[in-house]
Amino acid sequence: MTRIFDEPGRLEQTRYSSLEYEYWIIGVETYALGLPLEQVRDGLAYVALASLRVAQLRGTDDAFPLFAVTLDPADPSRAIDGPRQVSQGKDYSLGNSRDNFRGVTAALAAGEFDLAQRIAALALDPPDASYLGPSSEVCTPSDQRVAYAVRHLYADEADAALDLLARLRPSKRDERVADHADVARMVRALALGDAGLFLGGLGDLLAWHRMTATKKWNYNDHDYILCLPGLGLSALAIRRGLIARDRLPEGDEFFPLELIDLGRDRAGLDADRHFANPSIWWLPEDPG
Repeated sequence: MTRIFDEPGRLEQTRYSSLEYEYWIIGVETYALGLPLEQVRDGLAYVALASLRVAQLRGTDDAFPLFAVTLDPADPSRAIDGPRQVSQGKDYSLGNSRDNFRGVTAALAAGEFDLAQRIAALALDPPDASYLGPSSEVCTPSDQRVAYAVRHLYADEADAALDLLARLRPSKRDERVADHADVARMVRALALGDAGLFLGGLGDLLAWHRMTATKKWNYNDHDYILCLPGLGLSALAIRRGLIARDRLPEGDEFFPLELIDLGRDRAGLDADRHFANPSIWWLPEDPG
């Protein structure tokens, strides 16, 4: 935050992207350590705040300078061509539609409903995004369709959301790391106003999350400490009157309902005020 405050406009996109990640780690590790849920909520709220700023800044800066050099096969220490600049256009490397959906669900879980709507409206991958593909570690077509469907949901474009979700075809890579199918059921239920479909999707999502989170190789993976899609979409379903809080499952450590309770009456963060004055951003107290 000091760098953003002292050097306004310099590497702003990069620094807010770093902030988004750092607040994510703070939020979920705070929960894993058993610290007060208010701190978890605050961490997720600031994930959302940084996510909004990253989304606002995408495509506003020129692409990072990238140069190509062709080496002599017979003498790799000698260049036979270049360096020549190959990057052009605007920079979209920081953020993607998958990150956008995480920002939306973090905002919802923290009770930052206005932030969630603003982030969702900015879900975007450029048409030629090199990072997008069925086996991508960054963002897959399934990630994109879920994020775009949520964008349409907020824009009251239910038919467009449902069309995207109907074309969802999770890849093998998708199925290993995320439960797009059940998240899609929950988003579809929000579009249709179907409480039974929503609760069925949530139940299966939580079962998938528990199975995945408790695998040995995922013990230290921050993405599985909380079931963020379940928390966020459930908060939205309550907000929209689709379901009552007492219909949600109790006693799941990956799905702490008390976090939703804390967010329901939260006074939302003033994003524009925070962007204008980075010194007011929340920082956790040193537990030592």
